[in-house]
Amino acid sequence: MALTKSTQTTIMNAQSVTADSSATSSSYDVTGAIAAGFDVFLDYSSDPTSGNITLNVYSSQDNTNWSDIPSYVVDVTPSTDTRIVFSCDVIGDKYLTVEVVNNTDQDVTATIKAINTSI
Repeated sequence: MALTKSTQTTIMNAQSVTADSSATSSSYDVTGAIAAGFDVFLDYSSDPTSGNITLNVYSSQDNTNWSDIPSYVVDVTPSTDTRIVFSCDVIGDKYLTVEVVNNTDQDVTATIKAINTSI
């Protein structure tokens, strides 16, 4: 069996996330997938001098009730515009969403694209 990938889907389109706040993407259907890949672009108008960005991936079985604990976490300490690419196992999950937590000292614009991998 060959692995196949779906087409990339934008789940957060140029969302402004102010310093010391967070924003959450649209939900992403991963039914039948074995993994999901994420391509996150963080665009700063002024480069941050301190802090980090945390990306929390949450799951749901019904697209309404979301887990309290992230199923996957990525921490980065950007010093300029940054691209983050990661993937995670999604077997048993039906929906995912990504929360961008901006703990830097500057506002950032976040764009997130997602893709499923299945058998």
